[in-house]
Amino acid sequence: MAIRSFLRSLFSHPHNSTKIRKFLNVEHFSSHSIPIPSQQIISNLPSDHLVNELSRVLSDYRNPQHDIESALSPFASRLSTNLVEQVLKRKHVRHAQEFFDRVKGSDLSPTVKTYSILMRGWGDIGEPGGAQKLFDEVLERGCTVDLLAWNSVLDALCKGGKVDEAYELLRGMRHKGLEPDAYSYSIFIHASCDANDLHSAFRVLDSMKRYNLVPNVFTYNCIIKKLCKNDKVDEAYELLDEMIERGAKPDTWSYNSILAYHCDHNEVNKALKLISRMDRDACQPDRHTYNMVLKMLIGIGRFDRVEKVWYLMEVRGFYPAVSTYAVMIHGLFIFILEMVFCLPFAAPSVEVWLKSFCISCPIPYSQPQLAMAAGVIQTYDGVLPYGAVLLIWTER
Repeated sequence: MAIRSFLRSLFSHPHNSTKIRKFLNVEHFSSHSIPIPSQQIISNLPSDHLVNELSRVLSDYRNPQHDIESALSPFASRLSTNLVEQVLKRKHVRHAQEFFDRVKGSDLSPTVKTYSILMRGWGDIGEPGGAQKLFDEVLERGCTVDLLAWNSVLDALCKGGKVDEAYELLRGMRHKGLEPDAYSYSIFIHASCDANDLHSAFRVLDSMKRYNLVPNVFTYNCIIKKLCKNDKVDEAYELLDEMIERGAKPDTWSYNSILAYHCDHNEVNKALKLISRMDRDACQPDRHTYNMVLKMLIGIGRFDRVEKVWYLMEVRGFYPAVSTYAVMIHGLFIFILEMVFCLPFAAPSVEVWLKSFCISCPIPYSQPQLAMAAGVIQTYDGVLPYGAVLLIWTER
């Protein structure tokens, strides 16, 4: 996202776009032996091949003695924001910086927004030094540094592990006449959660409350997930209540993070109670919600609850995805396998057992398939291989 915005800011004004294209068309003699694709070849390349070719050129022409301007000239006729976006998505942030530096040397005046976007790019690859250098450059130029620029450098520093330096900048914002917003603080919450430092995360959360700032759902979810990972599920519920009180409506992932804890610990009643709470809070469960619960119930053999959950999905207006069917098939298959190995295979009650089992299943067998299943079991005379049972399921 940062790279996309960076390119758009450069090409947003026709004046800048014309200068950039003219700049890339400058012809210079290059004594380097790296082959340069002809303009005719570039003109006929499909879009995906064009991205690959441009990436190759940027990768090959990395040294100061390389004439990258001449190498990029054949691409000028097809140069677009989308093309460069695709290249920069491959983490070519250094190339973006080089391009940015050449643009500055062509009498173009990048805005603070352009600096902010590139700072985020350095943060995304975990190199805060590049972001700090750009931020210092903005200050040296005497530009008015807006909140976006401050947040960009804070984010880059935290992602690069320089949280203390980021705190120093945060404290300096007010001296510059800027008040940190909710996003400014959320940067530190995410950094604290990444470091498994819940104490610091809640300390930042308390600071936000003092300034009457409300974190967004994504930030709350980050803390809830980390609480559950640290077996602090009661505090996760308290935070869920706080979200509702402060107007940050929990989403499906807010509940799923807590639900995952209950399912991992086979807490059936608490898991089903949480799904009921989702109904009351007008939050629709998704496939991850049902997959977790079904997998837990099947794993502990609670097929009575499996059937209820399966049919309640349709009542709630949810129709199972392929992954949900896969959970059911895999779980029931393992159950069949375990039960079949305990059966007297030659006994005539095999088909009766299969029929009674399948009646209780949410996905019923047909009579021919039951007969086939019974025949397979009896044919193997007490030895039912994995593939045979799988055949029963795939032929249903």
